[in-house]
Amino acid sequence: MSSVPFEYGWIILGAGALGAFMTTPGQTVGVSAFFDPIIQDLGASRSAAAAAYAIGTLLGILPTPFVGHWIDRHGVRLAAFVVGTALAAACAGMALVRNALELTLAFALLRGAAVGGLTLLSQHVINLWFVRQRGVAAAAVVGGTALGGVIFPLAIEALLPWLGWRTIYVALGGVTAFLVVPLLVLLFRDRPETFGLRPDLTSTSKLERSSVAEPRVTLGQAMRTRTFWVLTTAGFLSNMVGTALLLHQVSILTVGGLERGAAVALLAPMAAVQAIAIPASGYLIDRVGVRRLLPLFLIALAAAAAFAATAHTAIGGWAYAVALGAALGSLNTAQAAGYAEAFGRSNMGSIRGVGFLAAVLGAAVGPLPPVWSLALSGRYDVALWLFAGASGVAAAAAFAMRPRTAPIL
Repeated sequence: MSSVPFEYGWIILGAGALGAFMTTPGQTVGVSAFFDPIIQDLGASRSAAAAAYAIGTLLGILPTPFVGHWIDRHGVRLAAFVVGTALAAACAGMALVRNALELTLAFALLRGAAVGGLTLLSQHVINLWFVRQRGVAAAAVVGGTALGGVIFPLAIEALLPWLGWRTIYVALGGVTAFLVVPLLVLLFRDRPETFGLRPDLTSTSKLERSSVAEPRVTLGQAMRTRTFWVLTTAGFLSNMVGTALLLHQVSILTVGGLERGAAVALLAPMAAVQAIAIPASGYLIDRVGVRRLLPLFLIALAAAAAFAATAHTAIGGWAYAVALGAALGSLNTAQAAGYAEAFGRSNMGSIRGVGFLAAVLGAAVGPLPPVWSLALSGRYDVALWLFAGASGVAAAAAFAMRPRTAPIL
């Protein structure tokens, strides 16, 4: 590493973004591109396929806290090999499913390896290598996931008529196994101090540079703090509300009075605002910290749900799209950086693993309340105002978080 003529943190940044990018086959946006072809091929109903996805997601994320603890003990390079290989196997396994039970198990492996494994690992390695610039670094990883959400669905849609969904999944498994896994194993490194280096992208050769004081907090200690539960609740809510709004967006807005074309068109400004919010929130996090910004991010999430409930005109629809894009971009970045900022790097895998479990659980249950609300009243308002209220309460709790005054040694 000493032979690298520039800060190794740049390599870590690129490798973390690559890892996050390659989680897309197991992210909802990636799976959605295959969803209709899978239903048609298996002859399954949409409700059965959706149930398989929800159950598979829950099964896949249950081991996440143990995965985080394992990463803490065995390091990021071995974890890159194991998690990356599991993702490659999961993609290949998707190509073999023949019925609903096999689809559920395949979804469990795919979601577990991608979301509970590689996403966790990519954010973890960034947190090991960045302290003062953690917000911007976290934004790079979140941006990698967002870029995957743009590129993969378009590429899959173009290839489906030529190759079919099974062949594409096999190809994704091959790319992961023979290209991505070797790159991550080659480039990932544990804490920079292990190699006589220091975090961030400033010069590591200047001995006069002071080290950054960090807390050393165990999972048990973290779970006894208000900060941990506020961060975890924020992750749960952002995934629950975000998944619900995105999955049901067209239906929610058309029931509210917008035309279908206008409702679909709002995906573009929402994505554009999210793309801006990711680096902007990372920049702000580095300067004022997650603790001060998290309430504002949660208020944006509450506003998105409220605007969705009241979006009867084009202006209301745009307000919803801007609020949701800002909330998702900023909250994802805050989640990537917040735990390390509050609790340090020593046990980050274990601590972040529990947070990931809560976040993906939110994504799994999020689509259900709108369906219940529609069935009960013919509208989505009950669920949307429930989302807005819960996010507002979480914002109030975030305002009450106390600043860290001294590291826990």
